[in-house]
Amino acid sequence: MESLTAKSTEEILVGHAPVASGPRTLDFGARRQVIRLVVTSSLIFLACAAAHIPYVSLGILFYFFCLLVRGRLDPVEVLVIVLAAEPWLGYNRFSGFNLDRGLVLLGLASLWSANGPKHRRFLLNKLDFTLCIFLVACTLSATFSFMYRAPFRILLDSLVVPFGCYLVAKNCVHRADLLPKLYVGAVIAILGFGMLGLVEAFTKVDYLSYGEVQMDPFRISGPFRRAEDFGICMSFLLLFCFAMRRMRQESPGGTKLLKLVPPLGIVTCYFTLTRGIWLGFAAGWLVQAAKRNLRMVLRVVPLLALLTWVFFSFILPAIAGEVMQKRVQNNRTIDARIATYKSALAMFMDHPIFGVGYAAFNETWERFPERYEKFHNGEPSVASPHNIFMCLLSETGLLGVLTFVFFVLQAFFSASALSRHTLDPVQRDYAGFIISALACYLVAGMGLHIIRNTDYISKYLFMFLGIGSGMLDYCWANMRNARVGRMTA
Repeated sequence: MESLTAKSTEEILVGHAPVASGPRTLDFGARRQVIRLVVTSSLIFLACAAAHIPYVSLGILFYFFCLLVRGRLDPVEVLVIVLAAEPWLGYNRFSGFNLDRGLVLLGLASLWSANGPKHRRFLLNKLDFTLCIFLVACTLSATFSFMYRAPFRILLDSLVVPFGCYLVAKNCVHRADLLPKLYVGAVIAILGFGMLGLVEAFTKVDYLSYGEVQMDPFRISGPFRRAEDFGICMSFLLLFCFAMRRMRQESPGGTKLLKLVPPLGIVTCYFTLTRGIWLGFAAGWLVQAAKRNLRMVLRVVPLLALLTWVFFSFILPAIAGEVMQKRVQNNRTIDARIATYKSALAMFMDHPIFGVGYAAFNETWERFPERYEKFHNGEPSVASPHNIFMCLLSETGLLGVLTFVFFVLQAFFSASALSRHTLDPVQRDYAGFIISALACYLVAGMGLHIIRNTDYISKYLFMFLGIGSGMLDYCWANMRNARVGRMTA
């Protein structure tokens, strides 16, 4: 697996790190190589998952370690593998060794290889620091919990490993081929994940099952653990492809194949049958549309609201009555959520500063039912908080909630600043994507406790945020250098 090279990757020194200049495009040979990398890796991982080969993750890590020793492991390729190929392993990525942790460690180590940056950058801006403060707050919460093993294991997989992806991505921004490779990987991932999702929707079979209890009605999950993971990750990939319009020439198969991406992604997001995912994707798309043409969005929103009402009032009951009855009009689910929020508030009242412990809601609810089992309209609470903020409020207390709010606000401010100050139109498009992805994440998180997801949601989000952080570093460095140049002129 040789490192792929983009054309026009001449670098100039800005501040203390190289910044790629010139067009971000791959030549024909490099594009063909990255397509081969993603497709071949995906097929190999899928075959290993289907055959249930034992200790397959150890073999994969050994292969990448050999590339690292030989100086051929490219951190950008590691990001592409995590984004588009690793999900195909399914549950088998835990066979022998946790592949998520191993790939992140190898990705960080590759930053010191010949393919890594000459000057590594880690904690340089407010976004980096607010994220680190949030991680510290969650660690303190886990430390003061009544149990240790589960909270720290979940903390490692849900936040620390994604933070490693964040640092790897941040240090790859100097590469002009970073975004084109990720774009190629995202398009292939949408096509592959979407095709598997459609097959699952029609056959009602989870082909890469993690052993989760099947829901009624059946909800697709693709190569992911649950429908929620599939829907949010697919939403991130779709929003990335929508925002990076200047990357369309990188699409494998040309523009004809690219036209399949939006309908395939949207249809499979529907088959997750999860309202939070529908609303999250819609929020992200509206943010991008409003950024391009706010007046048009203001005119279209009433029409979209009317069409949505017609769809849910007349069309969906006619074509999918079971879905309408069990997933949309099921008031028992809403009552159970409200009862669960009461349980979360009760935990917060008992532990207002550090909470009951990061990822300890489930265990606390089960151990003390006389205190934390609540009811609303006769429906009992459940052992999952089903909301980002209620999850953090009960598990990490005020410390965790406030640091998370500061981190999210800083992410919005950083993306907005990048959009205003950068002279690179590609970076401006990417800043718009970051804002839309955050909107999608927060809206979907109103009904899902995805902050402690141990699979791919946090890795995708942190990877994309890391790229934005690196772009912001170089934007500030360019502005400082320009200011110094004017003063010395």
